[in-house]
Amino acid sequence: MALGPAMPIFGCTVSESFDPTGGDIAVAVTWTVEGAPATAESCAAAGIEVVELRIWEQYEGGDHYTEDEWIVQCSAGSLTTQPVLVPDTYRVGIYGTPVKREDGAVIEGDAGFPPETGETKAAALVEATAEAGTTLSVSLDLSPE
Repeated sequence: MALGPAMPIFGCTVSESFDPTGGDIAVAVTWTVEGAPATAESCAAAGIEVVELRIWEQYEGGDHYTEDEWIVQCSAGSLTTQPVLVPDTYRVGIYGTPVKREDGAVIEGDAGFPPETGETKAAALVEATAEAGTTLSVSLDLSPE
């Protein structure tokens, strides 16, 4: 199975105590891989196939929120969400992972995409303040440890 572009699946992961949705703020995130543009080659060299965007509570150790459509191929190099966040200060994180395979075939998620993912190979996190009616824009670098 070839991984396709981000598709609106309408699924999400919501913590019982943290739901930052209901506002008019979109998130636009771009990333590089080890300082280089995110390409099929640079992502493969780092062992990263997909990137997941997570919005975390401001304080360390807090909960996070994500949606299925916030998981895209690493080589895309960027992701912009629909306007969903309420104004606040968040920690914005991206997580690069391989996809799980069984006998060489990708293990698909419930709706096909996103696929099940393996252990995080690289992550980047930044604190940012989201203001009403704007797009929260961040650029991060994924460098495997």
